Amino acid sequence: MDLAQGCYEDRAKVSSDFGDSMFHSAPSPELKDWLQNMSMESSPQAMADSIEAVGEIDLRSDLADISVPTLICHGVHDEACPFELTAEKLHDGIENSELVPFEESSHALFYEEKEKLNQELTEFSK
Repeated sequence: MDLAQGCYEDRAKVSSDFGDSMFHSAPSPELKDWLQNMSMESSPQAMADSIEAVGEIDLRSDLADISVPTLICHGVHDEACPFELTAEKLHDGIENSELVPFEESSHALFYEEKEKLNQELTEFSK
């Protein structure tokens, strides 16, 4: 099923499937329900437009314009935004960037490696 079209035909299924792909390790049912509920509160149009934009917009030429120190935290098991196609490309394109791979995470490193994420953000902000 085309994901953007799925937002109109069976948005709950699209949202649930994406929720399943966000994790390298199984989340609690309560967390999955919370994420599903937040997703379903969004506009179907906004959800479809976001899916289309992520797939169609190429912003690589803008990366050279980023001139501030940049921390890139990314799960190596991310299926939605594969590490090699996103995190590594961002790091290559942003001159003053630091790439921190999260070895035990997919798209939800805020859940799967929250202590490491908090530590990296704290250190970077200093």
